[in-house]
Amino acid sequence: MHNSKLFHELKTLSIKELKGFEKYLNSPFFNSNDTLKLLFSIIENFHPTYVHKDIERELLFKKLFPKDTFDEKKIRYAVSDLTKLLEDYLLYTEFKKDSILNKHFLLKSLSERNIEKYFLQTLEETSLSQEKSQYRNIDYYYHQYLLEENSYLFTSKTQNRALDTSLQNVVDNLELFYISKSLRYYCEIINRQNILTVDYNLHFLNEIMHYIDSKGFDNVPVIIIYYKILQTLTSNDNEQHYYDLIDLLEQHESKFTRAEIHDMYTFAQNYCIRKINSGKTDYMQILYELYKILLKKDLLIEGDVLPQWYYKNIATLAIRLEDFEWAKKFIYDYKNKLSPEHQENDFTFALAILHFSMKEYKKTLSFLINVEYTDVFYHLDSKSLLLRTYYELNDWEPLLSLIITFKTYLKRNKLISSHYGQTYFNFVNIVSKLSQFKMGKNINIDEVKKEMENIKQIANIVWLEKKVAELS
Repeated sequence: MHNSKLFHELKTLSIKELKGFEKYLNSPFFNSNDTLKLLFSIIENFHPTYVHKDIERELLFKKLFPKDTFDEKKIRYAVSDLTKLLEDYLLYTEFKKDSILNKHFLLKSLSERNIEKYFLQTLEETSLSQEKSQYRNIDYYYHQYLLEENSYLFTSKTQNRALDTSLQNVVDNLELFYISKSLRYYCEIINRQNILTVDYNLHFLNEIMHYIDSKGFDNVPVIIIYYKILQTLTSNDNEQHYYDLIDLLEQHESKFTRAEIHDMYTFAQNYCIRKINSGKTDYMQILYELYKILLKKDLLIEGDVLPQWYYKNIATLAIRLEDFEWAKKFIYDYKNKLSPEHQENDFTFALAILHFSMKEYKKTLSFLINVEYTDVFYHLDSKSLLLRTYYELNDWEPLLSLIITFKTYLKRNKLISSHYGQTYFNFVNIVSKLSQFKMGKNINIDEVKKEMENIKQIANIVWLEKKVAELS
């Protein structure tokens, strides 16, 4: 019973939402079944786990139908009906969040009922609300399209000349919505292709980009921003695109929701990361300053939680730039902002990186032993840090063993894109050659140095350059 769909969905409700569902359930408009009210009143006492012997099927049945013998179908139908009401409640609450969409359906109903006076009044009020909105995001143009369509259809139906509307307004706003929404998803697709081994069909991308070039759209921030993001993704060598993007985001930040501006800045972060991975180490400082700005703007916190990848990336970057005091303060200050399930793992890995950079290699190993590989990127970072630690300790036997297993992992894991895979493969190869040199093998360090200069994709390039310089 505790694995039922009903309990899985109820677990996600906050206390406020749980009370809201109780009111919804007790409203005769939505529910007139007293059995379902009783069922909910019993099980809500076990929120949020819903694991207890008192809510097993047989015991629930006795409480709901004390005069009946146990009937599996009857209790199953009751649970199913309550689940349906819960999903109706979730649908209702989501619908109520979008006030303009609410008005769209109200306008549609008023039009169908030929209530002209209140249709016009509602349309005017909603249009004014749209005009006063600070946002000019994708949703704005979608809502504007719906309003223009309502206006046009009503005009066509009643031939009312009080409305100044046209098909052009409908099409213009539909076009702005379509282009901005398409650009948003094209950005996500190309970004994924740069990281993971996935293929997508990019229908109309070239046509849309040519159309934007010809029309400009300088007065539509959402389009020019996503277009600029696309340029950072498709023209990686033109660094001016990045600086243009940052300027646009600073200029138009207030026109987007917090979640939207966060996503836009994420593309800027990813651009810096790609440049760093390709050997442009000056972008480490650029990314570091960007992270500080985003922390100050509170744009990296989602809910009350700092996502683990931000915590790891920011700590790692500060340490690589040898800003140890800031890094240590950040690691401890933001530990409690991590989600409970990742907190200790992320905190431990960050301390491992910090102690490695402070040349406390034994401490690094003691921390790395306790790090779990929760995803592909954690695995890559942890293994590369372990490899560097063994190298610094001249611990050749585990190092040589790790080189073999690391290469095998990179070859076999299909989730790692060819770009990332090659970046780490090159790193492992260089470490292998440097290790062999230190063990007395006939390796030409100058040739290794030239090889590194010719390789564009290589992880941990700053550390490698230091090690080569030491041996030279």
